[in-house]
Amino acid sequence: MSANGDRLVVRSDGFALNLHQNGLPDSVIDLFELLEWRNKALLVQSVYWSVATEPMPKSKLYKILVEARVNNKLSDVTGLLVFVDGKFLQVLEGEQDVVSSLLGKISKDRRHKDLKVVYKANIEQRTFASWQMAYVSLSPKELAAWAGLRNTTTLETTLATLESEPNRFPSVLRELL
Repeated sequence: MSANGDRLVVRSDGFALNLHQNGLPDSVIDLFELLEWRNKALLVQSVYWSVATEPMPKSKLYKILVEARVNNKLSDVTGLLVFVDGKFLQVLEGEQDVVSSLLGKISKDRRHKDLKVVYKANIEQRTFASWQMAYVSLSPKELAAWAGLRNTTTLETTLATLESEPNRFPSVLRELL
C-alpha cells in the first residue's frame, strides 16, 4: 500500500495495476485489463449429456448448430456438440455465469430430456477456443476409443464410465479436436 492509500495489485501473469482506496483502477486501460483478467479467471468448462426426444436427422442437427453458433458468438461461449445414438453430449466453455445461464436455458429445450451435467471445471484456457460450436458425429465404439475404453462398445457403458471417472474428460475432449 502506498502513502496515499492506493494499492498495487499484481496478477499471477505479472501484470500490475494501481487501485485507489475506493477500489477503482488508476486508468480506463487498467479497468479493461482488470475486467479481461476477471473474465479469464472465471472461465468454466461444463459437459452434459441428454436424450433426444425426437429423431435427429442431419437437417435438425444443422439447425441446432447454426442457432448455437450465432448465440454462442454473442455470448462468448465456445464448445462442442456430439450426437451419438440418440444422445447429445455437449461441452460448453465460457464465463461461469453465462455458461450456468445457458445450461438453464438448454435444460428447458424440448428437443431433449434427462439433461445431466457430468463434468464441470474451472479452466485457464478453452479447449475449443476457435469454435463457437464444433460438431462431431461418432459411433459408440469411436467415442469409447477416444475415452480410452478399448473394450467398451456400448454408449451406455462409455457414458457410465465417464460419469464415474470425470478426470477422463479433459483428455477425451482433447482427443475430439
